[in-house]
Amino acid sequence: MQQGTTMPQATYLRTLAYLRRLGALPQVGVATVDMYHDPWCAHFQGRRCDGAPEGKVRWTQPAAAPH
Repeated sequence: MQQGTTMPQATYLRTLAYLRRLGALPQVGVATVDMYHDPWCAHFQGRRCDGAPEGKVRWTQPAAAPH
């Protein structure tokens, strides 16, 4: 890869960013998210995700407030 170029973002990362913008993920803390990839997604061949994955938030734990 040439210097100054960026690798295209995997589509599951865009899905996570979208869930965060919706407020489904805490801004600070921990979240467990299940990603459901299309059966034909390159993810299953060990390559970068190129499908349209769906994300389901199972659990979130916001960061504790400082004392």
